[in-house]
Amino acid sequence: MPSKYAVKHSAKQGHGSQQRTRDEMANSSEHLSRALSKLLRYEIDLSADHFASIDVVLGHLKGYTRADVLETVRTSYKNGEPRFEVNAETDCIRATQKVTASMAMCAAPLLPTKAKAKLVKPSSAPCARTGGVVPSSTLERPCPSMNDRQLEQCSKSLSQLLRGRVGLLHAQMSPDNFVPINAILQHLEYSREEVMEAALRSCKGAQPRFEIDISTDRIRATAKVSNVYAVPPNLVSARHEAVPEYWTNLQSGTTPQQLFRLVPAGEAEIEALRIGMTPGGNFGGRDQRASGNYTNLHLMCAWRIQHQGLWGKYAMEREYVQKFQVPYLNANGISIPQVRIRREFQEMMRRLPAKLEAGINEVYLSHGSKPQAVLSILNEGLNERFSSGLFGDGTYLAEDVAKNDQYCTYDVCQGASSESFQGPWKPRCACVDGASLELHRIVFDGTGTTHPGQLLYVFFCRVILGCPIRTQDGHTNMDSPHDSIWASEERELAPIVGSSPPVTHHSLIAETGGRISRFREFVVYHGDRIYPEYLVAYQRL
Repeated sequence: MPSKYAVKHSAKQGHGSQQRTRDEMANSSEHLSRALSKLLRYEIDLSADHFASIDVVLGHLKGYTRADVLETVRTSYKNGEPRFEVNAETDCIRATQKVTASMAMCAAPLLPTKAKAKLVKPSSAPCARTGGVVPSSTLERPCPSMNDRQLEQCSKSLSQLLRGRVGLLHAQMSPDNFVPINAILQHLEYSREEVMEAALRSCKGAQPRFEIDISTDRIRATAKVSNVYAVPPNLVSARHEAVPEYWTNLQSGTTPQQLFRLVPAGEAEIEALRIGMTPGGNFGGRDQRASGNYTNLHLMCAWRIQHQGLWGKYAMEREYVQKFQVPYLNANGISIPQVRIRREFQEMMRRLPAKLEAGINEVYLSHGSKPQAVLSILNEGLNERFSSGLFGDGTYLAEDVAKNDQYCTYDVCQGASSESFQGPWKPRCACVDGASLELHRIVFDGTGTTHPGQLLYVFFCRVILGCPIRTQDGHTNMDSPHDSIWASEERELAPIVGSSPPVTHHSLIAETGGRISRFREFVVYHGDRIYPEYLVAYQRL
């Protein structure tokens, strides 16, 4: 196979000497180190833990011997760290420096965490490798080395396509904003190798600009795609799905500057939410933010949140799970276990007007909030990146508002809020701040609702629990005690046992009896599976 790594070693002809000078040897060693590094990062099939056979490597390096490679491995360092590692048992080698984009691969759960070194056989299928998606066919023409200017130009063009500014790739985008690389190439004057190099080397700050799904040969921009709810042709119905039929006054917001509209809940909705506000456990606890002497909670005001943008994202995720993932799991002999939640919440769900999808465990759950976070949730939804706890970086929800109440703080009166208020029941108002004024202007003044004082806030959310995984200790699967609940520690759940290629669990249920003792908790690690539909303001009694 022709290779650009073939090197012509100069030989001094004087007096028949064939010895290379010290400078030439140093240059040759550095050249070999770079060539070896590029091979291991981009261009040859690797095992799950990124090792490659030394014999395979030698097949791509013309003019170098095994001794040359091993000597380069022994002497190559970068910032005091060795560039390569050798496994003597398997006669394999790998690069130690991480490729920028490799940690952002959405298909990371496809790679076994403790796989032994086993080379991937060349084929036309995408190969799992450190650098992302590079089908084996590209090995015939090694990845070109672009200069910084060319790299930046390619990266900008790629980013512009993937962010939807030119509108060329809407039909090819999946719900999670991935696009087939072949579709990208039709709109760029760059080769596959150049696109891959740009994807692997491009960073913004310390974060990679792109993510690559190695299992499907697709790519996306790491930042959220602007103004595009990307839908493939077989999900068009989700993009244009009507908002819930019980929504009213469907203007985009209470003012032209808002993305959402708050509508005071109807009488039937309020009665249903009152049932959901019935506490089942004791109040207080170690997580209590604002303590007090009280025995009940009383709903004072309730609003329905009509955010067509957030609803569109949620509706697409729901349809994706229902129409694609569940049938796929069923075809693999996997059934979705039904999640039974607390009786009061079941009754609330029965009375609310929403038509929930029981087959994917779509339910209502509650989420408590301090006043300072209410507007952010109304505008952008619940973001798992802003929360963490005993069970990792996810959004925490409950089936008992007594649990949510622990995390709520007081909105004392019109124009003021306090995180430290602990009584008595008629506090003196704090100084009016801008955040409180904006909250009250939108939530109360904008809907013609009176602020009764001493309020706390809780959201009632539609949630896709899908196929959940259960735990008590935050580490092991209750239904399979020898298995971990994590694919990526405290960030992404483990694949569903029996799914191949794997599908990760959709949610985590933390059962009582281990790290928690009073309230069951539900944790969701993808915000698109949550739609905050009702905001409730309540008082403690």
